[in-house]
Amino acid sequence: MGPQGPKGDQGDQGAGGISGSIVDTQIAFGVGTAIGGSNDLTWDNTVKALTVGPPGASIPGVASINLQSDGTQDLDLILTSGGGSSADNNIILRRSSGTLASPTITANGSGLGSHVFLGLNGTGWTYGAKIYVYTTDDPGTFVPTEVSMVIAGTSNIGEWLYNGTTKLSTFPGSIKQLGSTSGSITHAVPAVVTPYTIQWPSAPGTANQIMRVASVAGTVLTMEWHTP
Repeated sequence: MGPQGPKGDQGDQGAGGISGSIVDTQIAFGVGTAIGGSNDLTWDNTVKALTVGPPGASIPGVASINLQSDGTQDLDLILTSGGGSSADNNIILRRSSGTLASPTITANGSGLGSHVFLGLNGTGWTYGAKIYVYTTDDPGTFVPTEVSMVIAGTSNIGEWLYNGTTKLSTFPGSIKQLGSTSGSITHAVPAVVTPYTIQWPSAPGTANQIMRVASVAGTVLTMEWHTP
């Protein structure tokens, strides 16, 4: 391919016929009847990374797709489908043990995927927050998993555990609820707690009733409404 032409709708294009060469790392595409390339569409064959956008940012890792912008436009990942309710839009993250050629059952404790949020501290990209999913047992008809949210500099701020029959949520420390206009209520938990479960009444109480412990079975406290 000949020298780079002026920047147009396809970015920095080359010019040439089907037998021409392409600039290193650029992905070839058709421009009219010729082959074109763009600095905004490149392939790094060393780490197997596809980059869409202007060059400059470091490639995060092996086998990646990078969407990049200098702030002149939003970066969006859009999945659009038609055809009614049977057409779903899915982002699917799969993980096995073994190899791609010979996969084995996903091991307990394996990470299934995460959303990681980073910011630049002047010298490199640094961790801000993470939402991640990992297995808590060997898969069967379902995959027992735990979903955790972590903010940099703190411990996990929340976890959701699903083992196929039981759904549990954990939020270390205190939980604050804000009023719609002003003020807040904080539900504080002691630093050291003997684990126990509170079973709430199945229906609301009435005026002037109080809630009390109706029974205790091991570490399970069953509550009831009581009229003094």
